[in-house]
Amino acid sequence: MSWLSKNLDLKTIILIMLFVGIVVWWTSAPTPPTNGEIINIDGTDYELVGNSTDTVFIYINRIDSVYIPTHIEHIRVDTVILPVIVDSLQIIKSYFSTNRYYDTIPIAVEIPDNIKATTDSIAYFGMGYIVIRDDISQNRNMGRQLTWNYRFPIIYNTTFVKDLPKREYFIGFTTGINSNFEITHISSNFYIKNKKFQLYNFSVGLVPNYSNNSLGISPYIGGGVAWKLNF
Repeated sequence: MSWLSKNLDLKTIILIMLFVGIVVWWTSAPTPPTNGEIINIDGTDYELVGNSTDTVFIYINRIDSVYIPTHIEHIRVDTVILPVIVDSLQIIKSYFSTNRYYDTIPIAVEIPDNIKATTDSIAYFGMGYIVIRDDISQNRNMGRQLTWNYRFPIIYNTTFVKDLPKREYFIGFTTGINSNFEITHISSNFYIKNKKFQLYNFSVGLVPNYSNNSLGISPYIGGGVAWKLNF
């Protein structure tokens, strides 16, 4: 290891320490300010890019025969006014006949006051309607059918975020050959990307020396810096 002691003298060691100190100082730069709001999701901070709200309507259209009502309460009337001429046959026929009645009930949701300002002061939001069909015979409801025709909204709120700038570290190696297919250098490299997207490189390697039919090896150190290009 005599070649190592010859090359790594005090001056070289000082230069190495100075270079490492500069790299550490530059890479410890504080996080640059962001343009957006910082939000925390599951314990991690992100920069807020934007929000979007999408509304999807689910449509329901079905028919239900819900029940046949039973007698619940009898309202007693003390005085009954009868017509002068009574058609008993018509009364019996009307009693046993079936009359079908329809009623349409709209379904609406009242809009809260804090939303009215964005909906042109509309007080109610229509969701659809229910058609009620009753079959009446023999003075009672023989059956009821409900026809549902409505929609209800599902609101999706999406938040778009991006990672905050952070320091990253990489390690690797490089080598090369010349036109004689001889190895020109071998080095190990340590890379640091700081929060400002600047890349620093620190390398330590060996350079073979091909001369006089003998192989010599010289160590070297190197460094570099690079900036991100935005097109």
